[in-house]
Amino acid sequence: MIEEMEFGSGARVLDIGCGAGVVALAAACRGDDVTVHAVDSNTRAIQCTEHGAQLNGLTNVTTELNAGGNYLHAGQYDLALANPPYYAGFRIARHFLTAGYDALRPGGIILIVTKRADWYELHMPELFDDVTVTERKGYYVFRGVRPDA
Repeated sequence: MIEEMEFGSGARVLDIGCGAGVVALAAACRGDDVTVHAVDSNTRAIQCTEHGAQLNGLTNVTTELNAGGNYLHAGQYDLALANPPYYAGFRIARHFLTAGYDALRPGGIILIVTKRADWYELHMPELFDDVTVTERKGYYVFRGVRPDA
């Protein structure tokens, strides 16, 4: 996903299910004027992300402990990034897609990485326009555009 993410100057990036924060920190390193908001339902994940940002001197990363999906600044993000668990029966994947939709501004982009393309091929077009997929190193990176409301 890190190789696939693209965004312009001043972008607002959301990392859904940030885990230890690797993707969020990689996004934050792309420019001082980029803001990255990292969200996870696990306290330890948020602590790791905050610690990583501190160690790397990144002041453009904020975090949020949240399992519900109603994130701070919903509707204002330019890019949402997600790597849902692969073995959760797609319940969490659907939650990440819905939360990403709600968090993005119209025209905003979601990138989601998976090992199984079939479910995303079927369900991403329910919420997003212009859905495309790129295969990289045995993973699939799906890209979708949030339509105008």
